[in-house]
Amino acid sequence: SRAAMERMDMEKDILFGIGIDARHVRPGVEGYIHATADIIGEDGEKQYWNVAAYDDDGNLMSDGMFTTQIISKERFEQRMAEKNA
Repeated sequence: SRAAMERMDMEKDILFGIGIDARHVRPGVEGYIHATADIIGEDGEKQYWNVAAYDDDGNLMSDGMFTTQIISKERFEQRMAEKNA
């Protein structure tokens, strides 16, 4: 979600994580987790990210796809007003 935040205007937009599909390959026991997030597509407000996590030795620990949605605060407030009406 941090990478998705870089692609939005935090003053005007809201970010939602709407889906994650991950595959865990090996556990982490000690050390650090290093991850990369690469955008693989956009469809309107939605963004699709490939995320991979590695241990200190570069071994894959997990990978998967993360889906985000960015909507304007104005649109979000309209949706909430309609929902509460």
